[in-house]
Amino acid sequence: MITRLQQRAAQHRYGLERQLAPHVEPEWTETFLLELRLQGVGGPDIGHAIAEVESHCAESGESATAAFGDPAAYARALELPRAEAQSPRAVLRTFVPGAVSLVGVMLAVTATPAVATGRPFGLSWGTLVALALGVGAVLATARHLDPVLRTVLAHPVRAWFVAMAGIAVVVSPQLVLGTREAVALPALPVLLVGSLAVLAVAGWNLRPGELADDPVTPPLAEQTRPPRRRGAALVAALSAPVGTAVLVAVSWWAATR
Repeated sequence: MITRLQQRAAQHRYGLERQLAPHVEPEWTETFLLELRLQGVGGPDIGHAIAEVESHCAESGESATAAFGDPAAYARALELPRAEAQSPRAVLRTFVPGAVSLVGVMLAVTATPAVATGRPFGLSWGTLVALALGVGAVLATARHLDPVLRTVLAHPVRAWFVAMAGIAVVVSPQLVLGTREAVALPALPVLLVGSLAVLAVAGWNLRPGELADDPVTPPLAEQTRPPRRRGAALVAALSAPVGTAVLVAVSWWAATR
């Protein structure tokens, strides 16, 4: 029973690899594809590269390991160009809206109790510093995404501890600096600004250009535009507004009970 479950899990795991290159060892294909993705190579170029490997292995009967050696080293040796959609600037453009949405959520949720009770809204020094550190961490991750992803894949446990330490650093200003007020603002405008920021980012993420996918496509399928997974994109874009609405409702209820 356990062996059968393991076989089914392996077949499910390597479904894409077996579909793209049925004559290549799926473990080799997986490492090869992953390395090319980490290099920012576009889906069509990856499809060309894996098709060449598949063609050689199918015709010669050689294994990919014997013919091409280590998959990661071979992927690096190809020196394929980085796709524009995978460039550092494009990745940064993707992360910036996320940082704006994060700030919007925090402003909306923290301002809600003040709006509910009619009190002025005050931002503490600890909250301001925590916000700055959080946004800085998001932007720094986007700027150095490649080494971050490689570290996570190579050392997942170490990466988890580093992430937990980073979260502790971001949260610590609120503990160290306390609740000493830095600035007092009208609560309702802060709530509205935070909510509008979240909605604006959701609208930005739903633009047609943001719904484009970059799948690995075999050479013969390059002219066929893959269908956009609009449902998945819609769920991803609306998760922040819906989550914010739930948190605002809970904060309102807790402040007025």
